[in-house]
Amino acid sequence: NLPKIMLDKHLCALVLRQPLTNAIAFSSPGSKILVSLFFAKKGSTVGGTQMPKDSVVVYVKDTGLGIPPNDQPQIFGRMFRGSNAEDSPGSDSGLGLHIAKTVMNLSQVDGDIWFESELGKGTTFYIAFPTKGMKKKEGRTVLE
Repeated sequence: NLPKIMLDKHLCALVLRQPLTNAIAFSSPGSKILVSLFFAKKGSTVGGTQMPKDSVVVYVKDTGLGIPPNDQPQIFGRMFRGSNAEDSPGSDSGLGLHIAKTVMNLSQVDGDIWFESELGKGTTFYIAFPTKGMKKKEGRTVLE
């Protein structure tokens, strides 16, 4: 019963890929990762955030390392990796979440990506796509 939304599939893939990749990389083998989506009305609270618009929200919940509280303000920063993930086999360049946040901020989606995390218990990422969808843009799409 979710509304249809006009979105760019390539930009959406960029945004959704990193939380999924991180959930797999930083969870123990055999642990469960929950991926779901739902409709959230304007004014409702999702993951500690009040929704500014009617949105379809995707969430990715893992039971992995969790993000240390001191690292949380920087998690969407360029080239940033959590202090407990730097030596992890799943650790990457630290660009993925930065790219996901940048796409949400610059792609005319007017949506958002945020998270809740508890050290040693896991992380839940939320990605909100407003039901109004993307504005059609002529020509080439670039992120500056």
